[in-house]
Amino acid sequence: MDLIDTIINSIDTNIILCLIPLILTLWITNSIFKEKYHSRNALNIIGWIIIYYSVIILIRFVIEVIINYDNVAIYNRATGPYWWSYWLMFFCAAILPFSLLSKKLRNKFWYVFIAAFCIKIGFYFERYVIIMSNLHRDYSPSGWSNSNYIFLNYLGINFLQGFLLAILTLVLYNSIIRLKNK
Repeated sequence: MDLIDTIINSIDTNIILCLIPLILTLWITNSIFKEKYHSRNALNIIGWIIIYYSVIILIRFVIEVIINYDNVAIYNRATGPYWWSYWLMFFCAAILPFSLLSKKLRNKFWYVFIAAFCIKIGFYFERYVIIMSNLHRDYSPSGWSNSNYIFLNYLGINFLQGFLLAILTLVLYNSIIRLKNK
């Protein structure tokens, strides 16, 4: 199970957390160049990546619940005081991405963007809470801690990585198209 967790964390860090800037870059490319670089087809590939990732996460979750029946926190979270937020995050991460199986939705930039945001909504909310609690500390004179700078640096790296992944996706897809046409 540790190997699977390591692989999932690597995919999370290098692809899934970079989906928002990746999709934004594809949308900007599509808006500027009007389908010259097949950005909708690249978006289709991103949609399938989201679907496969959701399948892997759902399978891992089910295996974890079956193997560690006594140690899984799902029972307390699903019925505790914040049950509604847990079920919202579960729905967004496990059910909503499967709506991308519809080709009509998978080719819409805004919908893939919402799906990419929703699969990591728990992560984004956690980061928001951390930043807000750091900003409103009573014992800090400046209200701005070192962890906020680290987070902004991390956010910048994710945006740069997403931009580079979008360019790489467009270059590879267009190269494959050109090779097929020759």
